Amino acid sequence: DYGVSRYDAGVLTADAESATFYETVAKERDPKLAANWVTQELFGYLNKAELELSSSPVSAVQLGGLIDLISGDVISGKIAKDVFQRMIDGEGDPADIVEKHGLKQVTDTGAIEAIVDEVIAANPDQAAAVKEKPKSMGWFVGQVMKTSGGKANPQAVNKILRDKLGRYGSRQDQAATNPFQNRADAIVDAKLGKHASQHRIDGVLGYAELVGDKIVGQAASHQR
Repeated sequence: DYGVSRYDAGVLTADAESATFYETVAKERDPKLAANWVTQELFGYLNKAELELSSSPVSAVQLGGLIDLISGDVISGKIAKDVFQRMIDGEGDPADIVEKHGLKQVTDTGAIEAIVDEVIAANPDQAAAVKEKPKSMGWFVGQVMKTSGGKANPQAVNKILRDKLGRYGSRQDQAATNPFQNRADAIVDAKLGKHASQHRIDGVLGYAELVGDKIVGQAASHQR
């Protein structure tokens, strides 16, 4: 009924106590996520500590509360493991632990984008290499998560990095393959000096204006 694997079902129904515990954790929650936390995290800890389920420092209600925080994007899966350890250590309910230690996940895209920009700016060579080696984007994900203390929303981090590094790669390609654009930028830089970055007409539109001016000038010369 819960859609869990045969193996997990066997572990969870090995005895009445385990089955009751799991049913409490899974009630009105993702059954597979609940099964994962019960069988792997909780039972894994109990086996290592040589404890019976009846002696668990984490109750079914508390574990269910932790799953609610994950499902509600209040904390990431990685942070959840830290919270779980604190629950084992006797710090109480997961929501209280998250509040006390400031572990809430950062979902503000503006704040995440600022971290992403900082990481990319500090690693321009790696950023340029992402287009050739897309898998290297995982390195950036790790750096952003590290900088955020593991609190940044992983989905948001991935999306922002894909957007940023995709544009970064496009700009690098444009500079390398479009000598006319490079020349146009050089002309504008020479005329505007230190204020060039504020006044440069962006991309193709700027180049089109320059080419248009040249064509008009050539036409005028022929008419003379």
